[in-house]
Amino acid sequence: MSVVYRQLRQLMPDDWSARRVCFMHAAPADMRMARRLFSNRVEFGASFNGIVCAAADLSMPLATYAALEQYAQQYVEGLGASVAKSSSERVRQLVLMLLPSGNCTLEQIAGYLSVDARTVRRRLLNEGTSYQLLLDQVRKALVQRYLRGAPRKYAEIALLLGFNGPTSFSRWFRKQFGCSASA
Repeated sequence: MSVVYRQLRQLMPDDWSARRVCFMHAAPADMRMARRLFSNRVEFGASFNGIVCAAADLSMPLATYAALEQYAQQYVEGLGASVAKSSSERVRQLVLMLLPSGNCTLEQIAGYLSVDARTVRRRLLNEGTSYQLLLDQVRKALVQRYLRGAPRKYAEIALLLGFNGPTSFSRWFRKQFGCSASA
């Protein structure tokens, strides 16, 4: 995240700064480095990893063409690395991205990958996994993070994990962990 933030700082005018820089993980014991990198605009225990900026920032002129060219080159190099990722890793990343939207379906993920759902199922099966298994793994990791982090309402956690409501979240939690979510 700090690399992306620094690249944005290079591309934007000198007086630009993000509204917030959000991390899903808990705050480090020593906050000095985070504050040095992101000022006091850093938030830990957030519901997403990302950089929040004002809508007006999106229409600001870029600082220099050279900086943009350098960023584009790094982006293209990064694409080669992402192509080498396994299908299960790409699906896992899409699940992480789509869960909070409430629209994390196999069909939606297949659309992002520009293939049909059967192709995604087949590729995952070839890697010894399935969409449901990856979905449950991501949800397990996130629920543990949410419960360890900043206090959140039960219904909020359910929605962040892509459930229709607390009841379906409660059933899933009991099945996965063998106890109720409130225990």
